[in-house]
Amino acid sequence: MLKGQPDDCSGRAASCPEASRKLQEPRRILLSEFDVHYPQAEVDDGIQAPVVMELEVSEDGAVLDGRLKSSPRGHQLDAAAAGPTSLLVYSPLRVCGCPAEHVSVFTVNYKIERR
Repeated sequence: MLKGQPDDCSGRAASCPEASRKLQEPRRILLSEFDVHYPQAEVDDGIQAPVVMELEVSEDGAVLDGRLKSSPRGHQLDAAAAGPTSLLVYSPLRVCGCPAEHVSVFTVNYKIERR
């Protein structure tokens, strides 16, 4: 039910033929972009590396859960990336016009910028 009316998306998405499934790819909403904290100890040690997070995203585009996919071992970069990535918001993924949950991969590239 949606606003007291039957929601036809559950039936439409299930009956949409696999061969003709139309996908509208989700996009990150720019207002949810953020600056990620670069731990000072990692900067001092010259540690530069990508941290890859796998994000479970709800039908409405909110991040429900995040899992670390890859990160340099023994460093604080993964923890510094995990919190802010949970604040991202996406436009909904649409399958046959209906919003759907999905998994997204987000990479935080820690790189020391020399001035």
